[in-house]
Amino acid sequence: MNDYPMTYAMQEYFAEFNMQPSTVKGRINDANLFYRRQNYNDLYSAFKFDLTAAGWTLGWFRFWVFHYGSVAAVYTKKFGWILHPYSILEYDVDYQPKKISVHCRFIDNDIIGIVGINCVIFHAFDDYFGFDDIVQHYAEKLASIDKAVDVNLMNAGIGMIAEAESKKQADEINEAYGKASTGQPLVIVGKKTLGEDGLQPMIPDIASRYITDKLLIDKRKVRNEFLTAVGIKNANMDKRERLNSQEVEANDDETRALVTVALENLRKGFKDFEVISGVSCSVDLRYTYEEGGEEDA
Repeated sequence: MNDYPMTYAMQEYFAEFNMQPSTVKGRINDANLFYRRQNYNDLYSAFKFDLTAAGWTLGWFRFWVFHYGSVAAVYTKKFGWILHPYSILEYDVDYQPKKISVHCRFIDNDIIGIVGINCVIFHAFDDYFGFDDIVQHYAEKLASIDKAVDVNLMNAGIGMIAEAESKKQADEINEAYGKASTGQPLVIVGKKTLGEDGLQPMIPDIASRYITDKLLIDKRKVRNEFLTAVGIKNANMDKRERLNSQEVEANDDETRALVTVALENLRKGFKDFEVISGVSCSVDLRYTYEEGGEEDA
């Protein structure tokens, strides 16, 4: 038994699998994890933090706030102000955290924090949840499209098939077709070897079943939808060369809707922290948005 508390990640995995039938484990796979990582890095890029005065590690702060929704800054005699996950002991009349407990393996006893006195909770959303549901939602879609692309590409690469009366004939046809695929001429010795119908496509009319190009367009749309959701400006997929200013503004409104909530909550947390600690930190968005304009001619 070690002195580490159960991590939020462990709790999340337990909750995740308890909600699914035991035979359904397709959500946790390499492609999904790849896009989760990519989506989180995109999300990180939308926000610009300055934590220099507090001396905190940026990656530690972003990990807890964006993945799990919140992290506490609590004062300790040994280390000063530290960032750490926490447990809620009491709520106030508005059902907001009032008293918290922090377990740190480098400090002998648990730290009791009173919000606004010796601790502040930084959180992205009002419900104290993070971006993980959004990141996971789009990671699943992108991974599913990648799977469909791979299957379609493999099907497009399937060549010809021919009937054979014996294993010897099958080996001859296989060898001849194998050489042909490397650029050598395909030569069949004798009509009997090839058969009455000759070589036939294994999947008829491959061209009509080739949808990789469409899937890649859909992938771009899903990716843009995610970028819009997390506040990163992106190109509309209207297949038009120009967008008028009203359409750009509409996209801007949609893009900044979610991140504005997170930005306001984080800024309030930094303001509250400065009041009780005298230490100034800041957060801003890396992207600017149109506030108005005339329609393009």
